[in-house]
Amino acid sequence: MSENTQEDEEDFPELDFHIPPKSSRAVIIRYKEQDEKREEALQHYHFILEILRLQSDYSVYGEPIYWRTDGEHVPVTFWVLCNDVFWWAAADAEQVTLEDVPELRQAIEDVRTLLEPEKSPHYCIESYETGCELWCARKRKMRPQQPAYPKDDRLRALFDACGPVRKPEEEG
Repeated sequence: MSENTQEDEEDFPELDFHIPPKSSRAVIIRYKEQDEKREEALQHYHFILEILRLQSDYSVYGEPIYWRTDGEHVPVTFWVLCNDVFWWAAADAEQVTLEDVPELRQAIEDVRTLLEPEKSPHYCIESYETGCELWCARKRKMRPQQPAYPKDDRLRALFDACGPVRKPEEEG
């Protein structure tokens, strides 16, 4: 075997079969590409399961989380709907990534802990929806417009912490 082939085999010890020297680099590159595609597919699968678990935990199967699977959104893109939360008459949503799921879950739990600490998450649809709005506000580092602020005083501090006070002209 040539020196280059031995180096390649040392980089990929999981390849446990003999490869003729001339084709070793091509096979290793193909395996590396397959591993990268497999890893990407596993990340998408994990992401989808995390969103479905979140919805299942709160017995909510739809709003305010939406998804698309076509065109630029392949294999799947999720959003949290936040229409009229930040501006009036605005169709608005915040995209969710796999990295966002723990923060989204935490925002929902923060609301549930304040509003319904004794209840199981399965019966806290209001906490789920308000928690999704809180997550959008946290992600954007922006308070909702005043008409969209929660009426419950216990929640106001959570939304106040999301960003600076907005001027009326900045709101819808």
